[in-house]
Amino acid sequence: MFQLFWILFSLFMFLISDKILKAKMVAQMVGSEVDDVAKEDDLSVQIVARISFVLLLFHSVIFVITLARNEVAAHVHDGCWAVKFFIVGSAFVASWWIDSSFFNLYYLPVAKYLSAIFLIVQVF
Repeated sequence: MFQLFWILFSLFMFLISDKILKAKMVAQMVGSEVDDVAKEDDLSVQIVARISFVLLLFHSVIFVITLARNEVAAHVHDGCWAVKFFIVGSAFVASWWIDSSFFNLYYLPVAKYLSAIFLIVQVF
């Protein structure tokens, strides 16, 4: 019962994190950095969003390849690390040509709620 309380409390704090960061009281306690973090075009948010999107696409492709359940799929899944690093790195560089509004309006809100659902499923 105690663990369930902390799980629900953490989920609640996770879902209202945007409201907490924008609160004036928190901004006064932490300083002016909170205003910089809350900006939609902040570089760190964009980097995390873009690499998360690239890794989502990459792992989806690897998942589809491993559905074949043959030797080639096993080799692609277990090996080819240099090729995988090159693909992820190239895709990350290419993601900077995607408009930031895609990440701010669509990807980040969907990723936030899907990750919360994923964590709940893992708990149970």
